[in-house]
Amino acid sequence: MFKLNRLCNLRKCDDKFASRDIPSEKRDFYSHLHDNKKLIAIFDKSAKFLIIETYGMDCYFETTEGLHFEIGFTNRSYMISWLLSFGDKVKVIEPPDIAADIQNIAKKILSIY
Repeated sequence: MFKLNRLCNLRKCDDKFASRDIPSEKRDFYSHLHDNKKLIAIFDKSAKFLIIETYGMDCYFETTEGLHFEIGFTNRSYMISWLLSFGDKVKVIEPPDIAADIQNIAKKILSIY
């Protein structure tokens, strides 16, 4: 996905590209990246719009604890980084190894300060 604020020095050119047919199995993004790992987390309600921005309106449901979020993921390091961006506004329920990694990262950060 491209973000427009990352593009600079754009110019229109006259290059033309011929259309080509791409088989449907090659157009299916999710057939190449399997979301075979499952994340379950509880987010603070103040994080609602940030999780919607990334994963859409139907990515959570509200509970008395907060926003219950479940999603499959492929890239472990991206998921940990994304979760850390919420600071104390998220608690990882599953998988326990990601919760442990976040706890270890938090300890390392704390030791710096």
